[in-house]
Amino acid sequence: MPSKTFWFNKEICMQIIRNMSWVSIVYFLGLVFALPLKMLMMHTNDEYIYYKEIKNPFSYSFEIQYGLMLIIPVLLAIFLFLYLHLKDSADFLHSLPMSRKVVFNHYVGMGVAFLTIPVLIISCSVLILRSVLDVGMFISIEEVLIWTGITWLFTMFIFFCAVYVGMVTGMAILQGIFTYILLLFPTGIVVLAAFNVKYFLHGFSYEYYLNSKVETYSPILYGSYFEHRAMSISAALLFSGLIILLYFASLWLYNKRHIEAASSAIAFRGIKPIFIYGMAIGVMLICGMYFGEMQNSTGWLVFGYIAGSLLGYFGAKMIIEKTWRVFGEYKRYLYFAGLAGLLMLLFQFDFTGFEKKVPAYSEIKQVYIGNSIYGYRDADALGQVRYLREKENIQNLLTLHKALIKEDVEQEIGKKYYDDIFFYYELKNGKKLARQYNLPKNNSLTHLIKPIYESKEYKELTYPILTLDESKVDKITVTSNGPVNKGVSITDHKQILDSIAALRLDLLSETYEEMIDESRGYSGIELLLNNDKRLYIEWMPDYENFESWLKQNNLLESSRVTANDIYQVWIAPRKDIDQNLLHAYSSDEIIKEFKSKKSVLKVEDKQDIGLVLENSKWFSDGEYVILFVYENGNYVEVMDFINNKIPEFVTEYFRK
Repeated sequence: MPSKTFWFNKEICMQIIRNMSWVSIVYFLGLVFALPLKMLMMHTNDEYIYYKEIKNPFSYSFEIQYGLMLIIPVLLAIFLFLYLHLKDSADFLHSLPMSRKVVFNHYVGMGVAFLTIPVLIISCSVLILRSVLDVGMFISIEEVLIWTGITWLFTMFIFFCAVYVGMVTGMAILQGIFTYILLLFPTGIVVLAAFNVKYFLHGFSYEYYLNSKVETYSPILYGSYFEHRAMSISAALLFSGLIILLYFASLWLYNKRHIEAASSAIAFRGIKPIFIYGMAIGVMLICGMYFGEMQNSTGWLVFGYIAGSLLGYFGAKMIIEKTWRVFGEYKRYLYFAGLAGLLMLLFQFDFTGFEKKVPAYSEIKQVYIGNSIYGYRDADALGQVRYLREKENIQNLLTLHKALIKEDVEQEIGKKYYDDIFFYYELKNGKKLARQYNLPKNNSLTHLIKPIYESKEYKELTYPILTLDESKVDKITVTSNGPVNKGVSITDHKQILDSIAALRLDLLSETYEEMIDESRGYSGIELLLNNDKRLYIEWMPDYENFESWLKQNNLLESSRVTANDIYQVWIAPRKDIDQNLLHAYSSDEIIKEFKSKKSVLKVEDKQDIGLVLENSKWFSDGEYVILFVYENGNYVEVMDFINNKIPEFVTEYFRK
């Protein structure tokens, strides 16, 4: 008569407790340090409580709590199923008169208990301390219960992910590595795909896809927001469903797994090609992204793809075969490389029709246009996003969009400065369409961009001050750019209204050329609103009405850097100056370099200094280098001239 097996075996449970309970103890002690002990420390520190905003139990040492949630479940799963990675241990355990299902459930069940008990004890401790320490104003009972549920559910999900991976691999170290790769995979593949697709699809807005809540695709990144954002009900249901799915998938693999798979990188033959080609694709995309971003060259991009695919493919083969002698098996790699090359070629020919897609005017509800997705994603200081809705502007934008498609200007190698244009169409049928283009400065489409940028509607989209309710402004502060500590504050109501009116006149009359002018602003203007929000705008040299208003109110000299603040100006051809010294920390070294050159022009006349100051921009790659030496002599600024705005006395000097 066959021996009868039971679903519960006391001896196995005791052995698991003897060998693995230390992980649970470490988890418990970590939570004690992060929560109850932290609460006691804060309670005994009278001052600290005022500086730390406690919103929920996660606010107490969240970094420690989250670190424990990510590390302990994976560590526990590795040690619980370590016997699977050792052939002798697996042989012995599976020779016992128990079915594989019963053995699996014993280990999984004990793992669940090891992770659950510490959370429950800490939860009860927090509830007790909440009453004893009288911190109910910071955390409610409901928040403690929510903390308990989120911590337990998220920890369980990480644990069952690690268990599932443990069934697939035969090596403990790979179980840990593959678990974190699996948890990061959804976000990682979206990021890699977005960065690489932009090289093949003209107009593809990779920033748009990277900002579409991409962090929520990865459990690891999603959990990092628990301190500020509780797990939603839909997310809790999703995690619960995935836990159940991972349990049954792990059990099925456990029953199918051969004991001989111990110490193998991949336990199932059918998964090996997935691992090899998956690693080849992943490393290929990473290397392509790296060389594409760093070198901005098609040649380097192709090199990155080839090098990455070779490294990924043969690296995966080495892991599986446990030897470096795998290069003889190159035929399958050639098939893979050929297929990848064909796919990239298809993208080059725009087989999806993505590049040529432009919505008809009748389909468009409204359009956002800006330099990037960030202006659309982040509402302005007034808490709103503005769009183009006027017929003329939308038609001009569609004309520009079609011209950008035909132009398809390639980025020049080594060219660093581009005009970025981002379109975000909201269609009447509820669909969205995003496109992003970048063109070198002074591109051939200026005549199409100009009417859009100079329209009142676009300026209201770009400058929130144009639609601001002036009655909400309590104070205006003008702070000079540069090392001179100068600034003014405007609090008089009439002066606030007059200064805003002057700024609006300047902004509405600003031309496209002035809007993209590279000159540095004189000062930063901050408007403090009565709802504690702040609005910023740069005071540019072409803001004549605002400058006149400051002058009339005797505020001009104290609101910006002027020629009187500058001791000397040195101007030299770029080719004559050691470029490395321009980034030196010592002002004396830079001044010494300029003084040592015979070709240097020294400017001391205050009127000429003012002219140079007015036509300077932040240092980049101009023909001349300008060195401003300030009155105290301890501070210098290295600048350039604005293109086509070099004062005549400078050009005459260097013609000699």
